[in-house]
Amino acid sequence: MARWWAAVPCPSTARPATGHTLRRSPSGSLRALAFVVALALSAGACTTGPPVTANGDALAKATPTPTPTVAVPTAPPEPQPLPQGPPLEVRVDGVQLASTSSDGIFGAAPAAVDPAVAGQWVTAASDRLRDFVNAMWVSTDTMLTDAAVATLLDPASLPPEARQGLGVLDRPDVLGITDVAAATTAQVQMDTTRLGTVTLFWSTSATLVLTGVSGPVTQTGVASFVERGAGPELVALEADTTFGGDLQAVLS
Repeated sequence: MARWWAAVPCPSTARPATGHTLRRSPSGSLRALAFVVALALSAGACTTGPPVTANGDALAKATPTPTPTVAVPTAPPEPQPLPQGPPLEVRVDGVQLASTSSDGIFGAAPAAVDPAVAGQWVTAASDRLRDFVNAMWVSTDTMLTDAAVATLLDPASLPPEARQGLGVLDRPDVLGITDVAAATTAQVQMDTTRLGTVTLFWSTSATLVLTGVSGPVTQTGVASFVERGAGPELVALEADTTFGGDLQAVLS
């Protein structure tokens, strides 16, 4: 805002005008008093320069500089194990019956195999296989471990290659298995109603999930059982497990 002022001569330098005679009037005392007051006021304004006015910006308070926010990196969440899926039923797609009767050697017609009895043995053997498949591929407590193999036989009796073929995978980064499916066919050899062997040919497919990678896994196998008075007993076992997709590079 602009300022202005009038220059008033200081009392020390002011001179009365010459050539004029001062005259008194009845109100002269009052005029003299007013003149003295005017001189006193003007004397206060006698300075060496104009009055200093402050710039409005200079009076503004300093605004503190905000402290920059430093982003604190957060650790990624720990991968969580997958929930356990529902138990799986092993589907038997077909049964082949064969007679072990020796009657044909002596020229007689071989005795027919009783399909009802054969079906019972197929069910008993496939139940054993079902327990193995669920332990190896479904149960979070036993999947991919020797505990799953133990549903069929003692894993200590197998070399490492055989255990790996059955699916044993000793890795800490296993999160779970999904989309499990299994199917089997059966071959039964009997002498009428007396069981010789039940052989199961099975295949299992699933998706194996590790930390950071997942992919398909398949297993094919053959298991043979005989009857020795206490239900079907395993006498032969062979299996092969393969991993596909991105799992190949990780597990090879």
